[in-house]
Amino acid sequence: MTTQEAGLKAAQSSLLNIHNDRLVYMRVSSQTDVKRFASRATKLPTFEAYEEFVEIWDGKAPAEMKGFFQTSSAWTFMPTEVAFVTNAIQGIAISIGFALLILLVATHNWIVSLVSVLCVVIVVMSIVGIMHMNGQELGTSESISIVILIGFSVDYTVHLAADYVHSAGRTRHDKMRQAYREMGVSVFSGFVTTFGCGFFLFFGQLTFFSKFGLLITTTVLFSILVALATFGAFMHALGPQEGKGELTCCRRREPREPVH
Repeated sequence: MTTQEAGLKAAQSSLLNIHNDRLVYMRVSSQTDVKRFASRATKLPTFEAYEEFVEIWDGKAPAEMKGFFQTSSAWTFMPTEVAFVTNAIQGIAISIGFALLILLVATHNWIVSLVSVLCVVIVVMSIVGIMHMNGQELGTSESISIVILIGFSVDYTVHLAADYVHSAGRTRHDKMRQAYREMGVSVFSGFVTTFGCGFFLFFGQLTFFSKFGLLITTTVLFSILVALATFGAFMHALGPQEGKGELTCCRRREPREPVH
């Protein structure tokens, strides 16, 4: 094959373009061992190596041939992955902040509210760890699910926290025992029903259903364990009593002595 034939074949394959006897562009393809849908952390070293290669040869090229750049369908999703991480972090921060606000309104006690939010953070970190161990990468469904799971995480804890605060018991031990006695059955029943709903998602044909089923079941499992064990332990050790930690605007007033 002559040079002219090779050039004509390359032009027909859109590997180069010649206009008015001038080379407009030329495309050179290469292959890597990086998978197209691999995570950003996996693809980033290869992407940076290509960028360095292009920069070196663009500097060596004559003025008429400068303007080298590289592109690949494997790189196009990388900025989206950064957006997923940023949005997930923002969603978690906003959701936890809103949960703290609701807890303050429901309990009128900043100590109980902070302990409850700490329990929620423990659940969220545990679920993210489970997702990582399962080999899940931060995609669209995972980014949305991480924000949704906060609603499941706070549910059981807020019930126990509200019952603790409104308990008539004098000591933290009496308050927590009453919370277990009055809300324990309801909280556990809610766990059983939600866990059962998530369990049947494992049998779905779509991958999204199995992922979401794993998210729901593990979230409610960790939530019930943290609510009954970790939150209870914190309240037994640090739980406010005799009005400690109550918000000034919501502090209960002692009944006044009758005026004679």
